[in-house]
Amino acid sequence: MNEYSGRTWYTYSSKIKINKPLKKAAKNLVTSKAFAFSLSSDGIITYTNKTKTQEDQLKITTNNTLNGIYVRNHDKFIESQKSALTKLAFKTALDLHLSTLKLFSQDFGFPREHIRIFSHPIYIRNSGSNESYDGFLPYINLYIDGLIQITLAPLGDFENKAPEQILHQEINRFQIDIDSVLGCEGLLGEIINLDYDNFSPFKKAIGIIPTSRQREKILKEKEIIELGEISDEVVELLHLPGSNFCLTDLCLNFLDICGNIINRKDRHLPSYWLNPGRSKIFRSSIWTGKPNLYIETHTDQRPSSRENLEAHKAFIQSTITRVHSKHFIETDENVIIDLRPLDDFNHIYSESSTTVLIAKDAHLAISASESFTFENLVADCQIKNETAQLLAITYENLIDELSNTTKAQDLYALRSRANQLEEQILRSTRRLGEISSFFKSVQDQPELKSSIKHLEQKFLTVEQLLNFKEKISSEKHNKKLTIVFGIIASVSISPEIIQPIAKLLDWRVLYSENWGKITCALTAFLVTIIIIKGQDIAKIIQNTFKNGH
Repeated sequence: MNEYSGRTWYTYSSKIKINKPLKKAAKNLVTSKAFAFSLSSDGIITYTNKTKTQEDQLKITTNNTLNGIYVRNHDKFIESQKSALTKLAFKTALDLHLSTLKLFSQDFGFPREHIRIFSHPIYIRNSGSNESYDGFLPYINLYIDGLIQITLAPLGDFENKAPEQILHQEINRFQIDIDSVLGCEGLLGEIINLDYDNFSPFKKAIGIIPTSRQREKILKEKEIIELGEISDEVVELLHLPGSNFCLTDLCLNFLDICGNIINRKDRHLPSYWLNPGRSKIFRSSIWTGKPNLYIETHTDQRPSSRENLEAHKAFIQSTITRVHSKHFIETDENVIIDLRPLDDFNHIYSESSTTVLIAKDAHLAISASESFTFENLVADCQIKNETAQLLAITYENLIDELSNTTKAQDLYALRSRANQLEEQILRSTRRLGEISSFFKSVQDQPELKSSIKHLEQKFLTVEQLLNFKEKISSEKHNKKLTIVFGIIASVSISPEIIQPIAKLLDWRVLYSENWGKITCALTAFLVTIIIIKGQDIAKIIQNTFKNGH
């Protein structure tokens, strides 16, 4: 039986409301102590130096082949960070930044302006894992339009696992219950704050002391995680035996924590303490997530990717369908599409998972290279998959926004955004034929293709509905105008009607002909207003009686 070694990254995407500029939102995350630093798409690094938040513009240049970068002006950041894990995270940030620069033309707006914010590591123990923890480096991609992604990058690789083990422990990890999660003190504080910040004023007042005691109790029970020569002091963030809490729940809760940090009010202001209680869910109900499997070495590793794909078809099919199969089953639904055009590695993409399998010759070449590593290859593929997932969640959110559109101008604005997105993808991916072909294939995936088609149909439906409403409104308006001009044209309440009434009531001032005409005109306008508004008044009275009953 074949055995495989590599790593699995997990990415989830959704949307949160942001009540402030992107850079301010990212700065809030960094200053919360749950996060170590952020790196923006324009190369600005934000971090905490002792007690002060600092921003430095990194000077980043790429080499001619776009396989390496030169970074300057990062000395202050490196000197301020004592943790070796934070420095490792910085290396990962640079790998991802390089891949973005390499794959996309930066002048055309796709991917949109974003900031990547790195958390301190977390350690997860699954149910039945014999007390062992798996370490992950979480990072957030926060985009200017509120779209948000969380990726859990593993701190270590798995080694020599059978296909069944990879399927159960890596690909379908979201099906396994989590017993315990460890992490830094700052993250513990934000988990507690997610509840406390959204309490009502009364609950905040009575919860100050119990919340403080809960935090102090947990902080007394610190643990040390050993990662080779690196040690990390942590506390237990979550203790969840038998709670049906899985990786998906953890990642979505992490997004809510980010939303809370970004949107909460300053605790030094009365508005924080007087703020009424609210939901602690800040993300949209629309979300998606998937594992990305990167295999570096394995038994029966063939020299070329074409041979490798043929030899390991059953394994790849299992990872894509997420169901174990000993033999490759060829059907119309199970077609394996390799999105890597060269003969060095396979990049098998689907909306449910991604598998990257490197060929033997390519692995030997990368191992001997000083400028391009397996980490760089993983970063390239990870950026592709994150951006593909971003595209899918963008279309889903456009559909959601379209459902709430009530004005023609908003409809046209959404249509303009959809057209602009298509143009940005086309232009941003044009530099490399591979990345252009990759996104064409992504857009042909069944779910995304269905979303794009549904969006177009919905545009037509909403446009017809708004046109119909506008037509009805216009007809009502024209009807009212007809009534108005009919009454005004006649000023039909004759002095012969008004003057006898005036004499009867002894209104002497109206005896004259001029005053009678003025009174007739004013009366005509009054009758007009009553006719125009009578329908609205009748509806209000009718609704009042309905509510009363």
